[in-house]
Amino acid sequence: MSYAELLLEQVLNFARENMAKEVKEVEVEIGELLLLNQKQLEFCFSVIARDTIAESARLKILTSKAKRICAGCGMELNSDGVFCKCGGEVRIEGGKDFILRKIIIEV
Repeated sequence: MSYAELLLEQVLNFARENMAKEVKEVEVEIGELLLLNQKQLEFCFSVIARDTIAESARLKILTSKAKRICAGCGMELNSDGVFCKCGGEVRIEGGKDFILRKIIIEV
């Protein structure tokens, strides 16, 4: 539940700073490698947001892809292989992000 708790804390802080009456929508971006179950996040967020101004907020979850880059030639790859055609090793960039993108409030 910690991701949901951190998210709600940030949302409520933003709402308080902007004198919001209600939080309408919260948009987050989750990296595909974070291994965070979206349904569980939605459920946990809805449970802990009860009796707050974020109680009826819509939680919109976007997923971001990890980039696979060849360490040898710098080419971005679409496959899940470990090596590039040039023989270089593939390194992973991103994909583990948890980003609060947008909060829509009513003031």
